[in-house]
Amino acid sequence: MTMARWLVTFALTTALINPGLMAKPARKGAAKPAVVSRVSEASPASLYLASSGCPSAPAGKFAAAPVDKKVRGKSPIELAPRIATVEAVDLCGRRTKLDSAAGNLGIAALGLSAQVPNTLAGRQDLLAIPEVETQFQKVLLRYSQAWPYAKPPKLPRVLFRATDGYEAYSLADGTIVMSLGLVESAESDSELLFVLAHEYGHVLMGHHAAINEGGGGGMKALFGTLGTIYTATTLVSQLRNNNGNLGLADRGKVESAAKRASVLSEALSFAVDDLWAPNYSRNQEYEADAIAMDLLIGSNQTIDSYSNVFARLGKLFDKRAVSREKSEARANALNKSLGETVKELSSPEFLKSVGMGDARNMRRLGTDMLFSFGAKMIMGSGKAPGDTHPPPEERRKALAGYFQAGYPKADPPIDAGVMLGLVKGMGDYKRAVVMRDGYLKARTAYDSQNFDGALTGLKALGAGNRASPTFINYFAGLAARDKGDIPSAANYFEAGRTGSGIPSAMLQEKYVELDIGKKDYVGARALLDDANARFRDPDHFRSVEIARLAAAGDLAGAKANFTECQQIKGRDYIPARCKAAYPGEPTAAAEPGAKTSPLKKIKIPGLGSPF
Repeated sequence: MTMARWLVTFALTTALINPGLMAKPARKGAAKPAVVSRVSEASPASLYLASSGCPSAPAGKFAAAPVDKKVRGKSPIELAPRIATVEAVDLCGRRTKLDSAAGNLGIAALGLSAQVPNTLAGRQDLLAIPEVETQFQKVLLRYSQAWPYAKPPKLPRVLFRATDGYEAYSLADGTIVMSLGLVESAESDSELLFVLAHEYGHVLMGHHAAINEGGGGGMKALFGTLGTIYTATTLVSQLRNNNGNLGLADRGKVESAAKRASVLSEALSFAVDDLWAPNYSRNQEYEADAIAMDLLIGSNQTIDSYSNVFARLGKLFDKRAVSREKSEARANALNKSLGETVKELSSPEFLKSVGMGDARNMRRLGTDMLFSFGAKMIMGSGKAPGDTHPPPEERRKALAGYFQAGYPKADPPIDAGVMLGLVKGMGDYKRAVVMRDGYLKARTAYDSQNFDGALTGLKALGAGNRASPTFINYFAGLAARDKGDIPSAANYFEAGRTGSGIPSAMLQEKYVELDIGKKDYVGARALLDDANARFRDPDHFRSVEIARLAAAGDLAGAKANFTECQQIKGRDYIPARCKAAYPGEPTAAAEPGAKTSPLKKIKIPGLGSPF
């Protein structure tokens, strides 16, 4: 196919209309919180419903050839093209499991048992760039047409992270997420096309269902790390909400220490997001690479002449590796600082210095066992492990061997950078980059506890406006809260909760904690009702409900919720977080001079890695 013919075909491809964002509930304060239907045109239940049954590839469509082991290196892909060897029955089984999860547990349930962290609601810094998404969905449509098996009738959404890292991943609801840093640093269409094909390959192959069965072991690792952050933030919230009986000087000392821990825990949560991705097995990653090549060839996409393509892909893999190393270093440094800070907050010396050293005040704080648990959990974390992807050179070598075996006569169009130039020239994209840069400056100001500077930058980006990206209002709420301006923090959180951006479970949690601190327990309950209706994952919010009940004086309700929470299996971060929120019972260990039972040191495993 000539370049001109390809461009004409590409231009005539029908673009799908981007699904609208979910409707938002009414402002809190109504007698009964709104129950919001989050089923939209792109709802997961329909997204993963195989409209064409479970077909096999047409007879004679593919002819697979062996891949020389010496050439392919450590890749487990023995035949190329991989698309020729897909077992339609196995694929259909994975799809059925994803359908079942979506149908039984709602939008947050897709493939991973109602786990908010695996959906859009659990990720940070997400924004829509409609012009760019439309362009990328044209590419995904061509990939979809080249896939001969059961497939989702809806194309994935393509959303973007407001970061300068080089990352991409797909979520359990079928969404593909790409960082602005990846698009910005891309030097060819080949990079963008391969990343899209790789992530869509995970979706088409139902890899999230395999993770649900323990395929990559990544979910346990992810939740262990999230447990560190969640426990720390819950401890800080408890510390703030229980210092009201202290004198002014001691209250200031507690708030200063809590503010320091809060900034560190929030910074660590963003650093973890820079590393987060579904932790597929190495075999699954090799498979996604192979399927990506199949989709590129099958759709006749421009990926450059094959004298250059693997050099380009090698550069892509190198960029991703460098970006990950930088993110790992930051996350490990923040994790160490947070651990040291929480250890300081939980020390007998600090508690005694602020008048919390006796049994009566220790119970108000949440018991010494609570803080001992938090400190040990943080300090036992260690460093994030290495990348689960193959090393860049090994990955490039495997793809080159795969291509030689499966596509000896392929001759796709030359990469002229047409799509890349189009995307980088779009007004939506340029505005998103400017916004991203301002946002990262505001985050730097927040990390240095310059809350006024952070708020100034965020207001310039539209903080307080419901049309602004949710994370802008979320971060403004954090800065206002840590500055001590609680009314403004509530306004920012409300703008984010009811706005048109990507819904955020983290914002909802911080908003509930803000109401608990104000002793507005009715408002906190309304927000929790809304969160449970919107995100369909009540277990995730269980610890916040325990904190609300305890603060409101309903210790029996808090204990009942705590007991139920400890029975939750497969999501270790939730029982751990509930322990941090539960005020506990008066014990001998809380008396001056008494010893506490040693707690098991918990090692926090690391994260998956993107594409």
